[in-house]
Parts: sequence; structure tokens; C-alpha cells
Amino acid sequence: MSTEKALIVLTHLVDNAIRHNAKHIRLEAANDDQAIRMTVSNDGDPISEANRDRIFDAFFTTRRDTGGTGMGLAIVRAIMASHGGSIELKPTEQGTAFELQFPAA
Repeated sequence: MSTEKALIVLTHLVDNAIRHNAKHIRLEAANDDQAIRMTVSNDGDPISEANRDRIFDAFFTTRRDTGGTGMGLAIVRAIMASHGGSIELKPTEQGTAFELQFPAA
């Protein structure tokens, strides 16, 4: 994945976190023989149980009234998939966390 594409992915995740009241964003990475896993977590508003299955759907947004298009996480998922990677919402006690998986080169 190019630096530009990785920056697009991270920018969308950080922008969403900030728009949902995050004050802190944490990046963690781990490497094994098969993949590089990166967790992007924040202390913002959690994603409700009712919305968890829909967040990667194009045009799904909880912020339409403030200009949200519902494309950010759909774009992130498409970029990750086009490079053989994936993104998954992880369960958390508070805030929100996503795990990105990049294939090892």
C-alpha cells in the first residue's frame, strides 16, 4: 500500500474520532509472518450496538445534519480490501477501536 493510501485510511479514522468527541487517539502495531496489524483506538463516543453492523455501509451516517456523508469508513474498507487487507471494529469498554490488517510484504 502506498503512503498516500495509508494516509487516506488513517485520516478518515482520525477525522471520525474527532467528530465523535475523541480527545486521544492511539496507534499500536504488531508484526508477524503473515500480516501487520494496526489498532487505531480513541476515547470518543462509542458506536452503538444498533449501528455496529452498518458503519461500513456506504452512505450510512449518524451525522447527516452536520454534513456527514457516510462515505469515510466505506472508503477505508475499500482501500484496505483493494490492497489485500481488512478493517474490523473491535469490542471496547469505552471509546472505539479498529483493527487494520495489512498483508506482510
